[in-house]
Amino acid sequence: YHPDVDSWRSYRRTTRFALAGADQVIFFSEHARCDALAEDLLPVGRTHVVGIAAEAMEPSSSPGRPPEGLPEDEPFLLCLGADYAHKNRPFAIELLGALRELDWPGRLVLAGAHVPHGSSREDEQRLLNESPELAEFILDCGPVDEPRKRWLYAHARALVYPTIYEGFGLIPFEAAQAGLPCLFAAQASLSELAGDAATLVAWDARASAAAALPLLSEGPVRAEHLKQLRAQ
Repeated sequence: YHPDVDSWRSYRRTTRFALAGADQVIFFSEHARCDALAEDLLPVGRTHVVGIAAEAMEPSSSPGRPPEGLPEDEPFLLCLGADYAHKNRPFAIELLGALRELDWPGRLVLAGAHVPHGSSREDEQRLLNESPELAEFILDCGPVDEPRKRWLYAHARALVYPTIYEGFGLIPFEAAQAGLPCLFAAQASLSELAGDAATLVAWDARASAAAALPLLSEGPVRAEHLKQLRAQ
């Protein structure tokens, strides 16, 4: 996610120096701590894990509104976050296609910044070019402000979070606090922190769609999923 190799090496060097100079280092997950130890960045005795959690969203005084081009009367999935490659937004597109094959009538909203380096934009566009019939049900609204984010959380049927790698990953817990199921795979730190609530099958869109479909409507499966995430 850097413009050139020298920038990447500089980033790595700064990380090594920072960790070498710290008296103690706190990580948000055991997974992240083990990564640092595997890279021999610091001795085990200077590492600690302190978990964090998501708080419930406070009511906003600014009324949110739907993104332009999104019908208010149709269900949709929300994929929130910058389009870094590891966020795996192309899989969210594939998942929507598999859900529509199962006669789910919804759309996909992609909300987040477009990054200058390490983006998945080309892969996303390739998928849409290959499936023009699917493209009309996908809305990329770019970055969203807090009121619009709250509106999207309040009206989406589920949050799609097909990330491949996270050192912690607050999104599933934030979604659960908002009453929104989160579709994610038991990858990296998410396996450690919320693996029992994972729904996506990495990375099989059809199997994931079959597993996710019961979460997209009110019922015991959706309620149990939210209960599991809120208990983490």
